Amino acid sequence: MKKLYIAFLLTALIGFLGCSQRSNEPIETTINIEIDENSKLIFEGKPVTFKEFSLIAANRINELTDKGIERSEIIVLLSAAKDVKMGLIVDLQYELRELKVRKINYSNN
Repeated sequence: MKKLYIAFLLTALIGFLGCSQRSNEPIETTINIEIDENSKLIFEGKPVTFKEFSLIAANRINELTDKGIERSEIIVLLSAAKDVKMGLIVDLQYELRELKVRKINYSNN
């Protein structure tokens, strides 16, 4: 009877530990950056200045890496209006390179 009781407790403990683990839901690994026709930056749906960009991007990247995502898995979705000067895009690329984010998908809006 004692062995049965111990086996039951072990089974319950293993079941409890299995349920308390983190869920297997996918974690979003993309960061959305838009540049509108007036060369305004929009980071994850919120307007930001270029000076704010580095700090906000670093914070978002740190949030993702704290969740266990490698920097090599982070993808930046950069969308720019047709008339945006290439210099602004190059500046953003440089900032992202400094943050060790290398995967960037480009599109125009």
